[in-house]
Amino acid sequence: LDLVSHFDFIAASARIGFEKPHPRIFQWALEQADVPPESVIHVGDHLDADVEGARSVGIQGVLIDRADRYRPDEVPEGVPVIRSLDELLPIVDARLPDR
Repeated sequence: LDLVSHFDFIAASARIGFEKPHPRIFQWALEQADVPPESVIHVGDHLDADVEGARSVGIQGVLIDRADRYRPDEVPEGVPVIRSLDELLPIVDARLPDR
């Protein structure tokens, strides 16, 4: 997939100086995109680094768990869990109806 051409920027921790789950990397991305956190969805495969990091600044986190690493009781209530990116569009549609 040629996904890179669809992005305006990439939030690389080496460039920003903070690693997930530090809130600053997520805040930097919000600043670069010039959007409020409630208009963003962050998809990642690590509950702490991706989902909780995003949630710490008000971004909706979505856990992609392709290998069934997480039990349902380990995932906070309200956090969508998907097995593939094919499952993401309905979440985006529900969360961002004005896109």
